[in-house]
Amino acid sequence: MKISRRGATANHGESVIELNSLDISWDNNYQCVLIKSGGVKDFNTDACHTYKVYLEFDDLGKIVDCLGNAALISPKSIENGLDASIKSIIKLMFTCSGLHDGGKIPPTLSPISIRTKS
Repeated sequence: MKISRRGATANHGESVIELNSLDISWDNNYQCVLIKSGGVKDFNTDACHTYKVYLEFDDLGKIVDCLGNAALISPKSIENGLDASIKSIIKLMFTCSGLHDGGKIPPTLSPISIRTKS
């Protein structure tokens, strides 16, 4: 993941830092996804910082909407980029639609059977 910034009043170009060793988890207290990266070098000094990003449901919904729209424009790119996440995407789909209550997904609706149907 990368973060970039550009001055709001004095534009000296774009500065980019890369966040390595991301820790991505669900924060049950705040009901959001927490993305954390430590030891990130400062943009201007030799100091290091810990960055935390809290993605709430509204933010996550916007990301899903963005990916859904991108899938219509660039389906192969989205398919290839998220192929490893298909099981998690199906779990979300079933949960958000009210069809999945936390138990196992029925075998007939598994990612493998869905992908092989023509």
